[in-house]
Amino acid sequence: MTNNVINFSDLGRTEVRCIIYTDEVGVAKAEYAQDKITLLRKTLTNPIIVYNTDIKTQIKLQAIVGVAGNGVYKEKKNIVITAKELILDYLPLVTNIVLNLDAEIDKEEIQRIINDPNKEFEIVIAEVSKIVSESGKTYADNITAFSKLSKEERERILEESKVNVLETEEEKELRELEERSKLLKDKIKQNKRDIVENIEVEEILKTEE
Repeated sequence: MTNNVINFSDLGRTEVRCIIYTDEVGVAKAEYAQDKITLLRKTLTNPIIVYNTDIKTQIKLQAIVGVAGNGVYKEKKNIVITAKELILDYLPLVTNIVLNLDAEIDKEEIQRIINDPNKEFEIVIAEVSKIVSESGKTYADNITAFSKLSKEERERILEESKVNVLETEEEKELRELEERSKLLKDKIKQNKRDIVENIEVEEILKTEE
């Protein structure tokens, strides 16, 4: 009998959960195979990437789920998270999608996308929902296990696990700078396209004259 061998180096977390893109015939797809993901990242322009969560992100997700749940696990009920919450709270944590939206100012735009998403975004929402569901289950399991510990054990764990998982000011400034940079680049690209289109129109008018 042949012994199957698994390399320990293959057991680490892979960065990307899947890549979502539209193929050459216009069909939206999600690719999960790591070798194909590597190839697609090199060949596709701006694909949507859904990441596998690292420990810090998992803690953030569970913190959000815990707030959303507000103790409902003790009542054996499901946590209800709206599509708007899914987009605003979870999407930035697990994808490369930049929102550039304000919950109040852009609420009509957010609702428009929720009501009429494209096929790629439908897949994104399905993937993010799975991640949130996994975080919710982990949170529920942790709460159940924690509740069974003695008071002394609970206090010790709480004391030992005081880790700051909130975004630091430096991280926030860097993220905002990256978002502004992307907006500026997109605006420059659009201006270039507008200039080219105007030149083409002028050339056509000159030809007609």
